[in-house]
Amino acid sequence: DAAKEKDISGYTPLRIACEYGAPLEVVAALLQVWPDAAKEKTRNGSTPLHIACECGAPLEVVAALLQIWPDAVKEKTHNGSMPLHLACHFGAPLEVVAALLQVCPDASKEKDEDGYTPLHLSCRFGAPLEAVAALLEVWPDAVKEKSSRGNTPLHIACINKAQVWPDAAKEKNED
Repeated sequence: DAAKEKDISGYTPLRIACEYGAPLEVVAALLQVWPDAAKEKTRNGSTPLHIACECGAPLEVVAALLQIWPDAVKEKTHNGSMPLHLACHFGAPLEVVAALLQVCPDASKEKDEDGYTPLHLSCRFGAPLEAVAALLEVWPDAVKEKSSRGNTPLHIACINKAQVWPDAAKEKNED
């Protein structure tokens, strides 16, 4: 079974497909041949869903991975990152963030090893405003959460000169 073979780094074809943006047809074919490939982890604890979220996979690929193994959304890497953390860190569009939140809304409350919630990461790396709004809708009190260095998401947004926070605050005030 070629789909089960790992390269010298220990990566499966599915993991590589998720990293390099293979089309849905390729990902779906790999999952059909070996569904448990979705559960294979790298040395740092990343699942194919983590990799897809980190590498900007489209919603269709993320949805295919979630369909095979919904609990992948709850898995953490060795540094405490869940797929939602990575999606927010790497600026995933609203539909990807929303799909992850739909399967596991509580992922918005989880912190990585630096004490960052997905909202902290969205503010730090300038995630799309719609994704920030989706996180706030699921857990409004996320704005009060402090990182291990004592920073709230607003601190992080200001430190990183992110544009999302003023827009999000303005939009919230208009509601």
